[in-house]
Amino acid sequence: DPLVVRAAIDSATSMADLAHAVALLPGTAVELFDAAVPPVRIGALLSAVLDSVLRRLLILSPMNLDVQTSWIVLGSLARREVLPTSDVDTALAWDDPPEGTGDIAAQVRQAASGVLDDLEKTGLRRCADGANADNARFSRSLSGWRQATVGWLRDAGQDSALLLSTMLADSRPISSPDLGQQVTDALMATGRTPQFLRMLLEYTLSSRPPTGF
Repeated sequence: DPLVVRAAIDSATSMADLAHAVALLPGTAVELFDAAVPPVRIGALLSAVLDSVLRRLLILSPMNLDVQTSWIVLGSLARREVLPTSDVDTALAWDDPPEGTGDIAAQVRQAASGVLDDLEKTGLRRCADGANADNARFSRSLSGWRQATVGWLRDAGQDSALLLSTMLADSRPISSPDLGQQVTDALMATGRTPQFLRMLLEYTLSSRPPTGF
């Protein structure tokens, strides 16, 4: 029962407890499918439970930084379409530090790497393709995200601009939502030219899902 798993997550006081709760997820998905729950509904339930895992993980593995941070999920988890074998795609945003504080990006990413190490101790997997909160492409200050967004929209032909734009459009903050939402708002609020939208459409349609075997 997803409620039993959720209760185990909320009561976890260690990584071992959290790992035990995560280990219940595959069997839960199978039982829901055997009970004729629609797959789309199962994906949504698993996504809600994984959100709880990540929020509990951030309590058990705090980053202890002097700036506010927002963890953001990407990909299938952000769309609430996870499969039992899905990995976890994450990004990170943080408040711009006061003037004169210096660049704290390395400090933030090192702390994020520790959280992702703990994530894997629970049995979940970070993104094998690099969409992780300790990767410089996916972890930026709020002003850094805004600057990157403007650059993607002005020059969609630059390296990975379309890929990163689509991933950011799908994103969803799971901590400090007001801060995390500003990252997506920056993409939506900035003027998108017809050329950018045309290239985005062509990029999206270029990936054709299999229709058979």
